[in-house]
Amino acid sequence: MSYRPITAEYPAQWRGIRDIALGQSPVASDTLYGIDVSRAELLQRFTHVTRVWVYTEPGNAAYMASVRATPVDKEEMALVGRMKLVHRWVNGDKVLLLYQTR
Repeated sequence: MSYRPITAEYPAQWRGIRDIALGQSPVASDTLYGIDVSRAELLQRFTHVTRVWVYTEPGNAAYMASVRATPVDKEEMALVGRMKLVHRWVNGDKVLLLYQTR
């Protein structure tokens, strides 16, 4: 599940945070979620990433196992899965995770 609409509604809180999977913004693509980059582009962008923030909800594992998860979603989670979980914050049904390279 993409949380990109939240960044559009509350842009100040997300300023300075880059969505490395975003190829075209929701506004530019005239869509709710925007358009993801290709898997190859995602791998290239991820090369020098040392820290990743993941904003999600507890049911995200079910989404990732579903047919709705895109190849880029799955690649993103595989890349993040190779990193070390540093901290986890929970607020109601939302979870913020911080991953860093090992």
